[in-house]
Amino acid sequence: MNFDLTDEQQMLQGAAREFLASRLKSEQLREASASDDAFDESLWNEMSELNWPGLLVSEDHGGQGLGTVDLAVLFEQLGYALAPGPIFSTTLAALELEAGATEEQRERYLAPLAVGEQRGTLALWDRGAGWTPDDARSLEQVNEKWQPIIRSRNGYLENISDADLPGELGYTRFTGEVYSLPLVQQMQHVVNHATLHRGQVVGMIRQLGIAPPTTDLLFYLMETRKPSS
Repeated sequence: MNFDLTDEQQMLQGAAREFLASRLKSEQLREASASDDAFDESLWNEMSELNWPGLLVSEDHGGQGLGTVDLAVLFEQLGYALAPGPIFSTTLAALELEAGATEEQRERYLAPLAVGEQRGTLALWDRGAGWTPDDARSLEQVNEKWQPIIRSRNGYLENISDADLPGELGYTRFTGEVYSLPLVQQMQHVVNHATLHRGQVVGMIRQLGIAPPTTDLLFYLMETRKPSS
């Protein structure tokens, strides 16, 4: 059995190594590590022109239709070069869409991911893993259920930047309906909707005859604000 790379895979390996070496000098890596999100728009655009985000995506949806060995060859070079950016998370999102999305969802979301017009990530959630009263009988139980959600949220936030805010973000409701709104509007909704739930929690605590803690967002922001240097 021959475990050597094919000629095409060796070409991919060499081209990726040469490209990344020319774009990611030590100076650029230091600048990226010192930035808020380590995202380089021009580097991402060049990777997208090479169709790297769509390496495993079928050609019908704008990808290259290559295999997992080709992906391993590419990611070996990305890791060696310490390449920043959302290439890994976008590849995972594309794989999930390729494998489990409807054709309508693939047309709407997969093709833009494959050519780098949009960036993506995974947020893992189990439809059958809802909360019951037995799941929240202690702070330890609540924290155990909450931490995976926090990790999923943080993984998503780490892979977006200010440039993503105007972009459309699609989502599917439990009913199967597909929607799309600018990311900035959905983030505004998160903050606004959290205000509603904080009020609900305060009301339930008061019904128990307990003085609720301060839940105002301004107090939270003041408590967590970094001291000025």
